[in-house]
Amino acid sequence: MRPLWLILALACGAALADGAARADETALTGATAPATAPVPAVRPLYFEHVTTRDGLSQSTVMSILQDAQGYLWLGTQSGLDRYDGYSIREYRRQRGNSAGLASDYIWAIAEDDHNNLWLATEGGGIERWDRNTDRFQRFKHDPLKSQSLASDAVRALLIDAQGRIWAGTLDQGLDVLDPELRPGSGQVGRGTEQKQAAIIGGRKCPGRGIV
Repeated sequence: MRPLWLILALACGAALADGAARADETALTGATAPATAPVPAVRPLYFEHVTTRDGLSQSTVMSILQDAQGYLWLGTQSGLDRYDGYSIREYRRQRGNSAGLASDYIWAIAEDDHNNLWLATEGGGIERWDRNTDRFQRFKHDPLKSQSLASDAVRALLIDAQGRIWAGTLDQGLDVLDPELRPGSGQVGRGTEQKQAAIIGGRKCPGRGIV
């Protein structure tokens, strides 16, 4: 029986010879070993939960918007919140304050070219938040004015390229508000087939369809 050191020596010699032969073959054929693609570093994802303990007005958030300055605006069933990544500022309805929220139930949020916010509310119509003054302006239904909002139950908002505010109401169809027509008040135009053209958050409404 051969000693163990001799067996190991022979095995090492065979491995070296095989490696040399492969190197000679590569040199003769010009072939190169396939390059190994670098493996990118995987960055873990971390989720942070913001709750009423952190100052959130209410735990049911209906809409979220990140504005041009980076703030997160959260529309809840009980107020509007602005989150800067560290703390939350609340906006709530205040009775008797005409420059405050008319309704705490916020369905949708949109930002216009002037960096002002537009809110679709339940029972409060449309609200415009002015960034410069930190005040709210209301656009509500007035039965004595044909050019007022058709319904105060607004579920969806869209701002088009001309700056007009399209409002999908719960029960009175689609309205379009042009704030430039009447400075300080705005003017509302009616959509066709109002009672059949209700839009709720882009979803199909039973019996009403999608326009």
